[in-house]
Amino acid sequence: MTTDKIIEHIKTYDLKTVFNILAGSTLLNQLDRIKDYPNDFEVTTPEFLKEYNYQTGKEEFIEF
Repeated sequence: MTTDKIIEHIKTYDLKTVFNILAGSTLLNQLDRIKDYPNDFEVTTPEFLKEYNYQTGKEEFIEF
């Protein structure tokens, strides 16, 4: 199936897609490409992150 046909199929459904993008995702660098998505959508991106680092044995807190 070609990309054009996939986009055509997506447009036929009344759906809203949510992109929940996590820290470290390659999609964080491609947010402009998501704007071309053919249906309604919403994007959530991280504001801050707290996680345990097993290498250092400490919790890390990062604000974006």
